[in-house]
Amino acid sequence: MYRWFEKVGYDADLEQLKCEFFAPTDLESYLRHHDWAKPTARV
Repeated sequence: MYRWFEKVGYDADLEQLKCEFFAPTDLESYLRHHDWAKPTARV
């Protein structure tokens, strides 16, 4: 496994990914964009 990481490893075409998928975002921004409300505190 370690030889494979040294010789081959993982690779990604970041420019192609940007064309095919939305820009990454954090969880709070994603939820806000999809109209998820913050839970209200119950007493």
